[in-house]
Parts: sequence; C-alpha cells; structure tokens
Amino acid sequence: MRWNTDYIMETLFLSDVDSFRDIKDYLDTLKGVRNKLLHGEIDKPTLGNVELCINTALKLVNILQD
Repeated sequence: MRWNTDYIMETLFLSDVDSFRDIKDYLDTLKGVRNKLLHGEIDKPTLGNVELCINTALKLVNILQD
C-alpha cells in the first residue's frame, strides 16, 4: 500500500488524534483550493485562503513538535 497524503490524513483523523481533528476541515478546504488552482478554475487564491494555509501550516508544525 502506498501512503499518500490522503491516506495519512484519514488515518490521523480516524485515530482520534485531537490536535489533528482540529485542522482536518482546514486541510480539506485547502485541498479544494489547490485543486481549483491546478485545474485552472481560479487564477489565484484569496487572501483568506493564503492566511488559512499559513495558520494551518503553523498548527501542523506544533503537532509535529509535541
């Protein structure tokens, strides 16, 4: 089995990792923004999307450091 990002995210979510549960919705939203960018549906993300990406990344760093 190949462990891509989707599998890792779902495994963490289903394993009741509390700190990960808090950001799962944000990651799903950002995945949608990424897909729209790659498929040419939007030209650039909104400022809100960029801020969400940065804040979510900072939360992920905190999870990894715990």
